[in-house]
Amino acid sequence: MEEGDLRKISAEVASPAMVERFLNAAAEKGWHWQTLNLQGTPIQLEVELRPL
Repeated sequence: MEEGDLRKISAEVASPAMVERFLNAAAEKGWHWQTLNLQGTPIQLEVELRPL
């Protein structure tokens, strides 16, 4: 994997179910999470995605 293949995303998320839907949709598009950080209320999401 090259550095250019990594995608970093930060977002505020209302519920854990939304995180799950996002990760499932990313997987359907050919992306897999490499690192995942969830904190606080509302949930602060930080995720690094890489191509499968």
